[in-house]
Amino acid sequence: MRKQLTIILVLLNLVVLAVFYLFEQQSGNRPKQLTKKVFGEEAVDIDYIRISGKTLGADRILKKVENSWILRSPIEWPANFFAVSRILNQITFLEKETSFSVAKSEAAGRNLASYGLEEPQLRLEFGKGIARTAISIGASTEIGNRVYILSSDQEEILVINRGLFDSLLVNLENLQSQSVFDIPLFEVQTLSLQKSFPTPLRIRIARIDEGWRFEIPFQTRADKAEVDTLINGLNNLSTQRFIGNSDADLNIYGLGTPSMRLTLEGEDKRQTILLGNKIDTEEGDEVYYAKGSGNDTIFTIPTLLFDERLANAQEVLRERRFVRFDAESLSTIEIIHSDQSVSLQKLETGDWQVLRRETDGRMVANEADPRIVAEMMVTLTTLRAQNFVSDAPSNADLENYGFTDPQRKVQLKGGKPVTLVIGDPVDDHSRHNYAKTEQEPFIYEVDNSILADFHTRPLNYHLRILHQEPEDAKLVGISVWETQSDSIIYNAVLNEVTPDWESIAEADEPDEEGKESLLSLVEQASSIEVREFIDDDFDNVPWRYRLDLLFESTNHAQNPAWTTRLWVTERLSGTNAIAGVEQDNKVFYAAQEFTDAFFKLTFPRFDPGPEPEPENPPPYLPPTPDGGQ
Repeated sequence: MRKQLTIILVLLNLVVLAVFYLFEQQSGNRPKQLTKKVFGEEAVDIDYIRISGKTLGADRILKKVENSWILRSPIEWPANFFAVSRILNQITFLEKETSFSVAKSEAAGRNLASYGLEEPQLRLEFGKGIARTAISIGASTEIGNRVYILSSDQEEILVINRGLFDSLLVNLENLQSQSVFDIPLFEVQTLSLQKSFPTPLRIRIARIDEGWRFEIPFQTRADKAEVDTLINGLNNLSTQRFIGNSDADLNIYGLGTPSMRLTLEGEDKRQTILLGNKIDTEEGDEVYYAKGSGNDTIFTIPTLLFDERLANAQEVLRERRFVRFDAESLSTIEIIHSDQSVSLQKLETGDWQVLRRETDGRMVANEADPRIVAEMMVTLTTLRAQNFVSDAPSNADLENYGFTDPQRKVQLKGGKPVTLVIGDPVDDHSRHNYAKTEQEPFIYEVDNSILADFHTRPLNYHLRILHQEPEDAKLVGISVWETQSDSIIYNAVLNEVTPDWESIAEADEPDEEGKESLLSLVEQASSIEVREFIDDDFDNVPWRYRLDLLFESTNHAQNPAWTTRLWVTERLSGTNAIAGVEQDNKVFYAAQEFTDAFFKLTFPRFDPGPEPEPENPPPYLPPTPDGGQ
């Protein structure tokens, strides 16, 4: 049984092998499919193209150098990538519609001239290395969008689509790249500039991890946005007109000793442009004569980019924000003026405190206002140089600009320490002061508003919220006393008839503005906001009103009610009123919202009487620190 099964398997294998043999034999006898492609391996990795023709003038020669195509003739210039790609595609995928031999055509009485191939319209030569393939392109066919070409061995005439002909007949200006630079922004590593007019100057800017940095003529940060914009502008720069090769004297164009030499350098590519004379075109535009350092072709380019950004590049491209620090690592801010100083310290909780020294030498800490500290950080990080004064000042310069006795010194400690120094006002600019950091020699002009942001008075940094009531506090009563007559001019208490402040506003206030003022005062009662602290003793202020705010606890009814008391002066002006808290000995300008609401509530209810006689003393004016400290 097993022997029979083995014999059957052997026979089946022989049948399968026979079928495969017959199939291969039949496949081999089939005629091979004819290809329509005109070119084969000769069209692979082309690095040379030459186009000549009766109407073209000088031959157009294209050469691939490394990974870029260069137009070698009639001028030397980078080629248009898209125009060359179109030619290469046409060569690679060129197909014939039909073909016939030159010998058979001549035997039939039609020579090369009959097809426009005796003196062809165009001649195309291409190849790789020293290998060359050449074809001639003759007349158009009588029917259809096609042309005749003569094969490279000159033995066959082919009919092809005229796409190749059209790609070769492109205007010379379209075969040339219109770009002067073509190194993408992300590849540029350095930008170098050398100027000989009006004063000699050399600049080198190099890429660093987070931006750009000047290496020459000084070492400092460059403005990332400005440098990026410049490089993108250079890559978008287009030639206006090609003059030709520089057979003439370069001095005619100002290129013998160019006024500017600009170089972009990437990791494996370097491009340089030289600028010569500036001229006006017939259209009224200003252009520069220019040329690349690697070829002799002279061309013109617009002046705008160079005049706007490069005429004063050492300032235009320079970073104007010169105070750099790590806000997360910052632990101390110390502000010094002469013998006065104030220190702000960051706690482990992330909160800030203000330190002041009492007359007895004790250090006293108060909670700093986080909003004010945040504003100080913003002011420092956004501080911009309005002008660049000196990059290498002498000791005499430092004294003349006021840095030996500065208006302010702001020390930032924690991480890498930085000290900002504000010098004297600029003589010819009332809103500018000289400034520098102790870590660098450079002197700048800055807006003097920074002096108002960095006082040496500790009160300026205190928390601007007073008497933050407990979360369960409920305002149940408001009383306003006029202190001179010791009389109540306003009193309201929640009760069964008017259980909320909206009800009291509806009952007591005759107009909408009065209702809004009362409700605004109720809303502000839980936390009194300070606009600015005043350095004065509470007892020295001529108080005119006393505001009593009665609170109850909503969660603990058994707790007794309590009163928060605020004292208020007369309204000093449309925006100013002074308030105070006696138990804290705090005097301050009230917030504008409080001032408006309080005096709207009291004004209709209080007759201030006749105007005081002229001999009466002037109204109270709060003291101001000497020099706005």
